[in-house]
Amino acid sequence: MNKEKNKTVFNGVVIFPNPSKNIFNINSVSFIKSLYVYNSIGKLVLERQDINQKNITFDLKNHKTGLYYVKVETEQTIKTYKIVKTLL
Repeated sequence: MNKEKNKTVFNGVVIFPNPSKNIFNINSVSFIKSLYVYNSIGKLVLERQDINQKNITFDLKNHKTGLYYVKVETEQTIKTYKIVKTLL
């Protein structure tokens, strides 16, 4: 995993900005099939299926600040990433 400033990069998937106030972007070299976002205690807070795109955006404005886990399923792999929602 490579941590560039405000980005999480791993296995052809980039999540940015990270941390972010509300909006997160995901770019992938392969098509994203589904996305699941869990809060720090493991509760599913966002689910998107049948995406079939390489670039997507999701919004956590209705959720509390803190640590979240993003499970991204692409055509080639399933990986979980950490993101942080901040106040500013």
